[in-house]
Amino acid sequence: MHISSQGRAALLAACLLLIPGIQYSYATAAPRAGTGLYSTIRNIRVSQNGFADYAEPALAVNPHNSLNLLGAAMDFDRSSTPGTFVSHDGGRTWHDNGALALPAGFTQGGDVSVAFNAQGTGFVAAQLISGLNADVRGVFVWRTDDGGQTFRRPVGVVSGTFVDHPWMAVDTTTGAGAGNLYVAWATRSRFGHTQSEGLAFSRSTNGGHSFATPRIISAPQGGITAPVLAAGPAGAVYVAYVTAKNAPAGQNARAVSPASTIDVMRSADAGMHFARSSLDGPAIFGLTPADGLLVPTGPSLATDPRDGTVYVAYVADHPGTSQASGIVLSRSQAGGRSWGHPVQVTSNRRAGHAVDFQPRVAVSVSGTVAVSYDTMEHGHVDVALVQSTRHGASFGPSTRVTSVSFDPALGLPGGKEGLWWIGDYQGLAVGPRAFYPFWSDTRTGHLEIFSAAVSETAAR
Repeated sequence: MHISSQGRAALLAACLLLIPGIQYSYATAAPRAGTGLYSTIRNIRVSQNGFADYAEPALAVNPHNSLNLLGAAMDFDRSSTPGTFVSHDGGRTWHDNGALALPAGFTQGGDVSVAFNAQGTGFVAAQLISGLNADVRGVFVWRTDDGGQTFRRPVGVVSGTFVDHPWMAVDTTTGAGAGNLYVAWATRSRFGHTQSEGLAFSRSTNGGHSFATPRIISAPQGGITAPVLAAGPAGAVYVAYVTAKNAPAGQNARAVSPASTIDVMRSADAGMHFARSSLDGPAIFGLTPADGLLVPTGPSLATDPRDGTVYVAYVADHPGTSQASGIVLSRSQAGGRSWGHPVQVTSNRRAGHAVDFQPRVAVSVSGTVAVSYDTMEHGHVDVALVQSTRHGASFGPSTRVTSVSFDPALGLPGGKEGLWWIGDYQGLAVGPRAFYPFWSDTRTGHLEIFSAAVSETAAR
């Protein structure tokens, strides 16, 4: 989503200092009182290019070379633009590439997602916005053939219409959709409408050189938001998104969005045809975990590369209480046609007042399911991660990822509906033996991107 940063104009000019060649790490700090979490995990500062802020990061691990990690985020000056980061040593050190080159007519953008194909070609997708009319937008994909050091000129998926929150996935299997790129986004049919009207979809079958004409694959009455996409074995494609409902959001005093459901569009033929299913129970998209702070928190989606099990992590309401119940996980072992009862991943009643939000889910090649998330208590935020060696049926204890808790009030002021903002989502990727959380963090005094490596739990 496009975020204004006008409230920090004076700070932005002072922050535009380039700091090339320096690698940052932060040693383990004592845990903040009351969290019940402790971190011995090294945190690496990824962003180094002197932009005022960085937000909404995404990350992918190269399946052809697991030491090669490709990240992206929104780089903020007086407006936002997509930028990239690359590591060639498994995330120990990073190079900040700065902003990507934009096509003519577009001056800003964000909402990035990142993926590799099985041969090691990398892709970055982003929403771009015209400087003359914010309703004139497009979705573009950049390709890198050297692991993220250089990028080709972007290829347009759609242009000249309204788009929001595009998401990309690549089929890395050897099945019917092998090598296909898939992109989905929220759209509306005419300028001037205030609500997204449908879920649009396109695919590339030639390595991102061109994309099929987009089509609407879902158009619910309440509109859709925050679509995310994943590809699975045998040509499976899934798009999960939030559908707003007209009823109020239960008894949740911290929810600021109407009651919502998570719907999933599923395809068994590499995106040619889709059918819809819905997850069990209500979901929450907008939360205010503290006064003046808004955290949109959409779903996260992943597939098991071996057996095709589909997992969706999201924040769910707990009727009859004054707080959200925290992160839950739904899974489908039936190709997305039906879904099991949500499993509780976290509880925000851990210390009485904690709120958990912005989950990210990933599945390793051995079937371990990991969910990373932000958790806020006593006015500060930590990133935590839990793992399941039982296919998401239950989860082990939380591992605190952040070595330093951070203050979200140092994020972008007025960035979302006049409230403080640290991004609509964070990142998580998986390699052969580790999960890699990738997140926005204010420990330096403004939003920077950090990463860490968390070892995969051995199966019990």
